[in-house]
Amino acid sequence: MSPHYFNRKSEYWYNLSLKIYKQGNKGSDRMTRTQVAEKIETTAYEFAKKELEAEIPKLESQRFRGEDLD
Repeated sequence: MSPHYFNRKSEYWYNLSLKIYKQGNKGSDRMTRTQVAEKIETTAYEFAKKELEAEIPKLESQRFRGEDLD
């Protein structure tokens, strides 16, 4: 993969971090960096799960279940 691929991915996560942080710190609301990191982790997990959705039946046929799939 080209270096530009990784730069775009890094830029995506950086921009997502800023967006989450700004949304979490509007008005009287306050979001810590830890909370931002947790939100990003959840977002990344959901993204990966969606990307791998087509692979789940194949993994299940190899006896992967529940937490093993996660």
